[in-house]
Amino acid sequence: MPITVAVWSYTHSVTFVADNVLRSLKEIIRQTGLDPTKITDQWDVLHRGIKTWMESRHLERIVLEVYSSRSPDVCLGRWDVEISDEYSGDDGLF
Repeated sequence: MPITVAVWSYTHSVTFVADNVLRSLKEIIRQTGLDPTKITDQWDVLHRGIKTWMESRHLERIVLEVYSSRSPDVCLGRWDVEISDEYSGDDGLF
C-alpha cells in the first residue's frame, strides 16, 4: 500500500503553482503587447522567490500592473493573483 508524504505533496504543489503563476504572468505580458524577455531572463530568480515565499506561507498575493511609458501615472491594466492553501477534510486546495 503506497504512503503519501504530505511534505513532498506540498513541495510538489508549490513548484507546480509557482511554474503556472509565472507562465500566466508571462502570457499576460505578451497579450498586452509587451516584450516578455525581461521576465524570461529573470525566470529562475522569480521562480525561486515565489516558491520560497509560498513554502514559508508568506506569499499571499502577486500583483502585476502595466503602465504606459508615455504616461507613467496611468495604469493600463492590473492583475491580482491570490495565493491560498486551504484544507478541508482530506482535500487540499491551492
